[in-house]
Amino acid sequence: MTHPRENNIFSWEFTDQIGNILHQDTIVNDAFCNFSHNWSLTDTINVTVHLVNDSANLDAWYTNQGLPLNGNSINCLFTDQLYWNTGASTPWGSWTFIHGNPGIDVTNVNELQIVESNLKLYPSPSFNYLNLEGPKEDYCLQIFNIQGQLFHEMKNRNGNQKIDVSFLPSGLYFINVNNNKVNQTKRFIKR
Repeated sequence: MTHPRENNIFSWEFTDQIGNILHQDTIVNDAFCNFSHNWSLTDTINVTVHLVNDSANLDAWYTNQGLPLNGNSINCLFTDQLYWNTGASTPWGSWTFIHGNPGIDVTNVNELQIVESNLKLYPSPSFNYLNLEGPKEDYCLQIFNIQGQLFHEMKNRNGNQKIDVSFLPSGLYFINVNNNKVNQTKRFIKR
């Protein structure tokens, strides 16, 4: 947990395997997200947590590592999956993270790139193909990594698309759909 703790802001998002949002919450001063849900305990759930603390500063860590000071705040994105785990000796269980992702520093990512949209993009995580329910009007589709590097571009597209992502290295990506009327971004995980 970063300090000052009272300035920690956690934005939680839980989605099913096709990208439907099941729950969203923003919590200040606490890392836990507690809520009632109605999804099956046999489902695997995607979870994204964005931690921001503009009062925290990494200068002590940078100094310890022999790096130049930059005065950056904490801005970290965690993506993982949850499953319901029960112990052998008890019927009680808990939601358990599958991959134990340590998170990605998104301090230098353009904020416009992480604004969510109403695009439908699934499955995430994806191994070979993504399905995009895109606008009916012509659009340009771009795939960026978390550092903002362009990995793929498709022009003059419209409607739904099946997108080959098998060539991408594993990681977190943003898909941007842009036309004269709208610029929408959605994130996905490539396994």
